Amino acid sequence: MSSESLLIGLSAVAGFAAGGACSMILGKPDASIHNPTVARTVNNTIRDADSSSNPFTTTTVWLDNKIRNLIKVQQDIIQFAHTEKKKLSTEEKREKLRARAMPNQGLKHTFGAHNAFTTYELKIADKFNALARKKLQQALGLTSKDQDGNWTSLIGYMRSALDNELSRSDEVVNLAELIQFLTLQTSLLYLFGQRTGLENREAVKYVAKTINILWIRSKAFRTNADFVAVAEQMWKHEYRLRDHLRTITGANPSDSIDNLDNPLNLILPAYETMWRAVSKGVLEVYFRNAPDTNKWKELLFRFLNNPIRNEFKYDGEKRGLSPDLSPLDVMKEVFRIYPPTRHVYRQMPNEPLGQFAKADIETCHRLRFLGQSNPEWFRPERWLDIKRRYEEDEKE
Repeated sequence: MSSESLLIGLSAVAGFAAGGACSMILGKPDASIHNPTVARTVNNTIRDADSSSNPFTTTTVWLDNKIRNLIKVQQDIIQFAHTEKKKLSTEEKREKLRARAMPNQGLKHTFGAHNAFTTYELKIADKFNALARKKLQQALGLTSKDQDGNWTSLIGYMRSALDNELSRSDEVVNLAELIQFLTLQTSLLYLFGQRTGLENREAVKYVAKTINILWIRSKAFRTNADFVAVAEQMWKHEYRLRDHLRTITGANPSDSIDNLDNPLNLILPAYETMWRAVSKGVLEVYFRNAPDTNKWKELLFRFLNNPIRNEFKYDGEKRGLSPDLSPLDVMKEVFRIYPPTRHVYRQMPNEPLGQFAKADIETCHRLRFLGQSNPEWFRPERWLDIKRRYEEDEKE
């Protein structure tokens, strides 16, 4: 399993549990939603917005292959597939690691992050990947005897946290801040075993908000060579952030940018890349008033009340819902339109230092090859069509 796959797994655990808990807001008729900081994204940058001039609307074999080739280019960038060799030498593995780490140095200097996404050292990357796998297995309740897992305790904790939070709020709730809070709380539970109490509520909120601010600043690294020195000083002076991290994780982050014990090594992949996807998914399901909104709500509520694998992927037709539609289809659609990682950057060999190749995951997700005639719409039912097409291709 690659580091990118682990990132998706880490963030999805926190995100789905938090998103599920947020859906319980609908059970609070006295709680209205005020959301000044998160608005629906207007998809005016998608390459296939104009169907009349877009070659991807055709179904000819030649252009179908063209689209597949386009997607393969993105995959090759992510997998650093500039060589046909299946087994890489140690030096080639280091080169692959450097290709991933170099574009992420902004995270290292801003947060002191020292993990598989920022390090140049194979041993550190391997150690991080092993730890991440272990955390995922524990969070999902996976064992050698039980490969289905159980999310009951994780989602139960989030529902309790949501109830506590809403009971302390007035009639107006800031949805963005609430989702940040719950996503981080979930991360703390399964990454560090920390059940943060009311006494640490403000610390959790401060860490969530500060991570978001610093994350945005860290992106300047790709465009401003002078940012590195400034960012490193920023991390050294984040005394309050480090103090709160000690309180809510039990770890001991220092002001070093090479600290293996920095809790942000795990928190950043689990939290920062996910809370935005959760917030937009909640908006799509509960506040867009789409024709099938009630069906999507019922699917998610059924799973929340019985969070097991069979409920996550069940046959909806047997329950009077859309044929075969499941909570998994709803989550796939959230991640299709709002991928937690929109772009992946690599420093490829023989390219000028600092000129990174970019895999555009978001655009690939919104091609008509996958998104059909309405790629910018949130429509979980499209996954039933995709499944049928896949099964038909397998038969041929």
